[in-house]
Amino acid sequence: MHRGWAALAMAALVLASSTACTSDDAPDGPMTTAVTTPATTTAPPSPTPTATPTAAAEGPIDRTDTDLGIIFTDLPDVTGDAKAAVDVYTLYEADFWKALTTAKIPAELRAITSPAVYTNVKSQVDGNAKAGTTLSGANRVQLVDVKADADSASIETCQVSSDWLFTLKDGSTKTGPEAGFDPIIIKVTMTHAAGSPWTVDTYTAGDAC
Repeated sequence: MHRGWAALAMAALVLASSTACTSDDAPDGPMTTAVTTPATTTAPPSPTPTATPTAAAEGPIDRTDTDLGIIFTDLPDVTGDAKAAVDVYTLYEADFWKALTTAKIPAELRAITSPAVYTNVKSQVDGNAKAGTTLSGANRVQLVDVKADADSASIETCQVSSDWLFTLKDGSTKTGPEAGFDPIIIKVTMTHAAGSPWTVDTYTAGDAC
């Protein structure tokens, strides 16, 4: 494991949280209304065919936000439990990146993580603040593998840090690779108790990708 990732992703984070949040369902398609041609004195009214409503979008929510600098690629074509898990995972990654780049942890992050995963995020934010280091640029998250059932999920992604930019206290800068962050597999495990939302339980760095 590269030195940068060793600090960013704590191994064997196994504590589970009792609360989490779920993402909203995909929006419904646009509604249409039938239109009827007015009657004339020589012919009966002739109805105009009603347009077919656009089906609601399916699959996971794409939380790509170029202004924030978070980019998701290869989102899987999954539904049901797998979609629900991926939606919470991508929310976690977006909030994690927001925390690292703004030094402010989104309030919702605590609700979708285990205590250990939340502590890991906080330690990164606090550590950067103490060192006077800021992070900008873009984080590219490629979905590699998703497995899920009603109770648990495992997700693997390739995190590409080539566009990260660290600004150090003295004003000097380092790219992600220069700071020790090369593209690497991130392994995430999640759980889902009956009647409760999904929770990110562990977040660990694996092999290069």
